[in-house]
Amino acid sequence: GIRAIGYTALNRARLEAGLIVANADFTTAEHAIRADRLRMPDEIGLGFMVDPDKGHFNGRRPIFEARAKKQLRHVLVGLEIEGNIPAEHAIVYWKKSREVGLVSAAMWSPMAKRNIAIASLQRPYGDRVVDDLWVEIYALRELRYQKLMKRAKVVPRPFIKLDRRTANPPADF
Repeated sequence: GIRAIGYTALNRARLEAGLIVANADFTTAEHAIRADRLRMPDEIGLGFMVDPDKGHFNGRRPIFEARAKKQLRHVLVGLEIEGNIPAEHAIVYWKKSREVGLVSAAMWSPMAKRNIAIASLQRPYGDRVVDDLWVEIYALRELRYQKLMKRAKVVPRPFIKLDRRTANPPADF
């Protein structure tokens, strides 16, 4: 009953499910060279995993100070992008002029029938400011790269919610 699948299929499944991957969608503390590249759990959608009742743990003070002072600088969001060209590693702009973030994973989803992406945006973009977002895509057409500016909108993750995801007991394939 084991089926062989490649990395591309696995990456497609995780992206459609809205799952994030360390050192792909965010830089872990062990790999961040610059302090501005660090992301707190709340900034990558994992704030629910931080237990305020737990005793001491690494990073406790900065996490709770940032929450209290509302100093979270980034937000990881799902994007839906017009067209069908994946925006892998595209820059996200507000009003086509101000750089506000970067796409870390993107693809045309055959199941969702839309162009989806995960992006890290500077707050308040993606948090309170969610309109007039654009991505800069370089598409290879006839052996030349063409710059495309495509409209993007913030959408909730997961991009696809299948009934079998929460089936109990799980169904047979």
